[in-house]
Amino acid sequence: MSDLRTMFERQAEWQRSRAKLSWTEKLRLAAKLRDVALSMRRPVQGRPPAAVAESRAKYGEQKG
Repeated sequence: MSDLRTMFERQAEWQRSRAKLSWTEKLRLAAKLRDVALSMRRPVQGRPPAAVAESRAKYGEQKG
């Protein structure tokens, strides 16, 4: 139970620290996170077609 409490306390501290950031910094972080998310969605060069088909069957087609 203390692990759960520790996790919630860490989350609350993270939220408080984010609330203190300026809007400029929040926008910069949001743009960076967007770029990372988009790069994670791009197909990996050289990935076998069977792996791509298996992934699409399991998780569905994702549109960018």
